[in-house]
Amino acid sequence: MPKTTAQPSTDRVRRFRERAKQEGWATVAVKVPASRVDDVRAYAETLGEPVKKRNPAQGSLFPELPED
Repeated sequence: MPKTTAQPSTDRVRRFRERAKQEGWATVAVKVPASRVDDVRAYAETLGEPVKKRNPAQGSLFPELPED
């Protein structure tokens, strides 16, 4: 059976974080009391999707139309 070259876990994690960052996400590690973990997760879910970055120097072709 041929050996496959497995990538180190740190490389996979780095690529995952870079891809997420490009999409507007960030990985955050917080230390909270065990009794509040569910509260923190519930709050994080209310934050929604990341806002798309806009370049203010770039004009809009049709400013009266919504961005989405």
